[in-house]
Amino acid sequence: MNIKEFKLERYFAKHEFNAKYLLSSSDCDGYELKNLLDVASRSELNLWENMKFGYTESEGNSVLRETILQYYKTKNIENVVVASPGELNFILMNVLLQAEDHVIAVGPCYQSLSEVVKSISCELSFWKPNYDNWTFNIRDLKPLIKKNTKLIILNFPHNPTGSYLLKSELNEIAELARANDLYIFSDEMYSKLMVGDKEELPPISDLYEKGISLWGTSKTFGLAGLRTGWLVSQDKKLLQKIIAFKDYLSICNAAPSEILSIIALNHMDIFLQPNIKKIKRNVLLFEKFVKRHSIFEKFIPKLRRLNDNFYSGDKRYKRSIDTEELSFCYPNMSTDIQRFTGNIVHKYLEIIVKKQLDIDKILCNKLDYTESLYLGKNFKKKDIKIGLNLVKKSLEMLKKTSDGRWILNRYLADNSEVSYLLESNNTTTQHIPDRSFIENDIQWIIDYKTPFSPIKNLAVEAKKHLPQLRLYETIFKRNKRVIQKAIYFAPQGKLIKL
Repeated sequence: MNIKEFKLERYFAKHEFNAKYLLSSSDCDGYELKNLLDVASRSELNLWENMKFGYTESEGNSVLRETILQYYKTKNIENVVVASPGELNFILMNVLLQAEDHVIAVGPCYQSLSEVVKSISCELSFWKPNYDNWTFNIRDLKPLIKKNTKLIILNFPHNPTGSYLLKSELNEIAELARANDLYIFSDEMYSKLMVGDKEELPPISDLYEKGISLWGTSKTFGLAGLRTGWLVSQDKKLLQKIIAFKDYLSICNAAPSEILSIIALNHMDIFLQPNIKKIKRNVLLFEKFVKRHSIFEKFIPKLRRLNDNFYSGDKRYKRSIDTEELSFCYPNMSTDIQRFTGNIVHKYLEIIVKKQLDIDKILCNKLDYTESLYLGKNFKKKDIKIGLNLVKKSLEMLKKTSDGRWILNRYLADNSEVSYLLESNNTTTQHIPDRSFIENDIQWIIDYKTPFSPIKNLAVEAKKHLPQLRLYETIFKRNKRVIQKAIYFAPQGKLIKL
């Protein structure tokens, strides 16, 4: 074998752990061990506490493989092989390809996707994007296919451009491969890390009988240190060859990593959603950075679908990131005073809980600023007075009432205003619970409301929001915990369970 030095990894080896600022990393911030164990169920903790440091199964822990399959149509663990992602890529290419085979890969690409192919003496062609907008056009792919083409290598969402395909385009590639009897290897390491109302791509292994899907815990989950990845394919014979080749490399996987990966997969949203939120914030931070430093240029791949709830070029969707100063900028803001006040109270609750801010200081120092927000909307003076009083009362109730003091606490897996995507009848919808957390192994889902209502009417008012909370409930059902839904009425400092 004649393989070139992995230039990117050599660069990271030199700078990654001693650079003051690291802007070139391709993974999310790493979670800590306690983050995983805090959300683990009793049965998952039993796996961890009773783990043995012996050899493990070559193909991967059977419980882990079953857990992986919840994200795929196939339900047979023989369709899954577990190893580190880089190892799986290396093995697959060596098992599948022979000298003089022709391979098509997206380009630019992660170096291992191309260099391992070259080291086997295969012919390599790149499917390149349109450099004006970094989109990949299938009409540019079709002419690349030759008589000796054996494999198409995909990577969407794409590293390094962020480009992606529509589901219809992925289906078209599968049909193209089927017509030419080609394998498709799809590097899906960035699966689910898509912001906005974009169409999530299914695994290629679900779409095509000769499709091979690669995924793992590194990118999506922020758990690169586990070094856990997996291949899923309908081609069981190919996977058996991969397992046999693996005997000459790692032989088996690290037992701790496999158990921790089970926990991560069973509680994916807890790890995924904060990463989605960071991506959104980072895009906005980068926009601000580029504006201040003209030497840099900004490029964000053009949206392939409209109705993006994060960034569409529409100013309504550009959200403030200066939460420390409570600089509110609400998308689709109603001019109604009650709606506006509700939004402000929501934001105060989110920030106070996250930052554990002193309420008395906010009451002393921030309400003048809040008043300026009302004035900027040209509300009538009497309406502004009502709104400010409601904000003030909502903050005071956090300290005066037992329910308010309880709301102020931080809990396990505590998330505020995190966006979740739900699929139903081939339609993806976005849902944002105001608060979710775990207390005493109970999954809480809470919405905040600010009605002008007496306490005696709140139970009836709460029931109006039950359909929305039931939608939120479906997000957390896979965690197999008891779920408690509730409405917290901020001006009254009252929690109503549903």
